[in-house]
Amino acid sequence: MGRKNEMKVSKAFTIGLEEAAFIAMESDRLSLKVSAFVNRLIRKAMLEAQGKEQIKHKPSGKCHKCEEYRGYDLVDTEWLCEVCKTEKTEYINAIVK
Repeated sequence: MGRKNEMKVSKAFTIGLEEAAFIAMESDRLSLKVSAFVNRLIRKAMLEAQGKEQIKHKPSGKCHKCEEYRGYDLVDTEWLCEVCKTEKTEYINAIVK
């Protein structure tokens, strides 16, 4: 006859009854072990958090005053070198578009 499928919960954390029921139903619906389903949920949350933490890169180009490749900051409607504040709006707008 065999044992009925049981859900083993680690003693490292506590979840509520409704959450445990949800995990059991969803893992059964998806034909996954509970641990695989929980890992999938955690992985999804990790990827979302990582996506929010990614730094957006600034447009960059060679600054003629600094003689180096620099990032440019958008200040009001002008793109300015992040170091010497030389304006290079026309060039950066062409790159961005």
